[in-house]
Formats: sequence, structure tokens, C-alpha cells
Amino acid sequence: MARRRDITKAEIIDAARHLIEMRGCNGFSVRDVSEEVGLTTASLHYHFPTKGGLITGVISQDRAKMNERMAAIEGEAETFASRTELMNHFFSTTSRDPGAIGPAVVAVVDLFTLPLECQAEVQQWFLNLEGWLTRFAMQARATGEFPTDRPVDVQVSEACASLLGTMLLSRTREHLSPLQGSGPRLANRIHGHNRPPGTGLP
Repeated sequence: MARRRDITKAEIIDAARHLIEMRGCNGFSVRDVSEEVGLTTASLHYHFPTKGGLITGVISQDRAKMNERMAAIEGEAETFASRTELMNHFFSTTSRDPGAIGPAVVAVVDLFTLPLECQAEVQQWFLNLEGWLTRFAMQARATGEFPTDRPVDVQVSEACASLLGTMLLSRTREHLSPLQGSGPRLANRIHGHNRPPGTGLP
């Protein structure tokens, strides 16, 4: 691909985000990003000297978008349940490609294989989400929306799991969609083998 001279850092980050969503943090190289945007690897290194810095840029941008959406939700809903529902919608619609998964969730899975600068950014992303949920969980406890016999941290952990799972399910459903309209015969056959009756196993 011929080199373009007007490539911006935002375009590079978008390309890296796409690769993270589809391949994971460890499934692409700087060369892959440079080929996608039409830059030489040396030119890309001018903007992002390391792959870790590039991944950090993606997560940092996504964290800013998440924080912006969380701030807006505060004025759009009043209960913990309705706020988390809006966040579920945000997480399930932010990926641009079918089968993609949010870069932050990928980075959580890959956390301890990433450079320290990436780990710090991923942890901050998660802390922002957890802190937002904790604040409204405390409010929900005070207003009676939550029962008093369950610890707030348990409620927050369950909400975090639900939100992170939303992005995983979005990807899974996309890959399963060809089976959904194929009828029970195909749904009961995986990779050419009959599923044993009553076992739930392939």
C-alpha cells in the first residue's frame, strides 16, 4: 500500500483498536498496524515508539469515552438497574466490527502479558468502572433499591461481571448466528457429529 502523508495518530489508534478487537493484544504486530494505515513501520514508530505505547493509547482513549458516557448516564437514569442497563447497551454497541470485542476486555484477559504501562492503563479503566458502580450501589443501598443483607462489593462485582460479559456475549452471538436460523437438526450437530441426547455435550 502506498504511503499516505496525512496519517494522524487517531487513525493509527483506530487501526490498532480494530486489530486488538479481532486478534487480541498479543495477536498483532506494529508492522500489521503500519500496513493497515499505509505507513512505514519507521514512520509509525515516530508516533508510537513501542507497541505498548500504542495499546496504552487505545485503552486510554476508550477509558475517556467510557468516562464520558458514564457521566452522561448519571443524568439520564436514576436507579442502579437503569444505569447499568444503559452501560450494557454502551458496551454492546461500541465495537465497529461483527465478532469484535472491546479492547479493554481483551487487555484485562491479556493483562499480565502486557508491558507495565499497559497494565496501569487497563487497571485504571477497570477502577473507573468499579468506582462509578460503587458510588451508585451505595446510593441504591440508601434508597432501598438494594437489600441490606448483601454487601455492596458483592453487588458491584456482579454488575462488573455483567458489563464485561456483555462484550463477550456480543462476540459469541455473532459467531453463533448462522446456527440460530438453521433449525434444530443443524443445531444438534457440531463439526459433523451428533450430540449425545440429554448430555448437552458435543
